Amino acid sequence: MKRILIPVLTILVGAVLAPIGCGSSGSDTPSTGTGGTTMGTGGTTVGPGGTAAKTIEDLIPKANDIPGWNLDSTNPKTAGKLAAFGKTKSEAESLIDGSAAAFFTAPYTSVLAWQNYTNANGYSVDLRFWQMPSVALATSLFTELAANHPLYKNNTWTALTGLWDEARLTNTGTTWWINLRKDAYITEITVDKPPSGSEESDTTGRDVAKAYAAELVKRF
Repeated sequence: MKRILIPVLTILVGAVLAPIGCGSSGSDTPSTGTGGTTMGTGGTTVGPGGTAAKTIEDLIPKANDIPGWNLDSTNPKTAGKLAAFGKTKSEAESLIDGSAAAFFTAPYTSVLAWQNYTNANGYSVDLRFWQMPSVALATSLFTELAANHPLYKNNTWTALTGLWDEARLTNTGTTWWINLRKDAYITEITVDKPPSGSEESDTTGRDVAKAYAAELVKRF
């Protein structure tokens, strides 16, 4: 998916989250961050009140989970998989061409889950879930991205309401890009329509991005 600015786009936190599954590239040894969230693999997430919560795998849409959106079979890194996972900076950067740096710059670390989708109208979605070690770190990084990191701050963002704890929308010149935060997750949705991309005048692309985000948040 072409972007002018390499874009890089959150759940469930109670007192403690137990290890969350992160695919075959992860480890079974959890690492605990601040704010009460535990990151790891192969475990069950425990939400507020001790109830079982969804894992990161539960959040990734399968074909037509979001009506009209199928998995993109042309991307060799994500085709035929639930998602591609990156637990370390090198693993994440090998998937998304270096645009993971901010998520692995101290004090931040993350787990990436990445998948791509297409619809019958020629639009595509690049979907990225970033699982942070804590709500505090996710909240801090969400603000810092737009303020300090060139990939984000060089865009003009519009706040969106009714989409998780925080949400914002921009047009990079070739794509519509939505960033969301829910608890300890940052989620990014990038919508494109090749070959020209979703330019400022493509209000349909903007509406596609917002509609996709509205459906995605229902999965939490």
